[in-house]
Amino acid sequence: MAQKLADAFTQKTGIKVKIESEGCVTGIYKASESKVDIELSTLEVNKDSLSIGTTVKIFAKAPTVLLVNKNNPVNNLTLNQVKDIISGKIKNW
Repeated sequence: MAQKLADAFTQKTGIKVKIESEGCVTGIYKASESKVDIELSTLEVNKDSLSIGTTVKIFAKAPTVLLVNKNNPVNNLTLNQVKDIISGKIKNW
């Protein structure tokens, strides 16, 4: 999808776009250190760990899907329980 967007942007503006896919943490670092022009991340960014002058703008939230192995005996988690599992508050589910 990213390549399709880049191609459409290039076609409309004449500006070439290079897409790199290395993972969110690498991309955040590269953008913060001016090694790439722009980064799209689905991770929450810790602004305190970025270089001074780095701008972070949240414009959307990625959907989160919870998948549970069919052999897992847990079959009815509440939203709050899922939040606690993801945050690490619940460790023994």
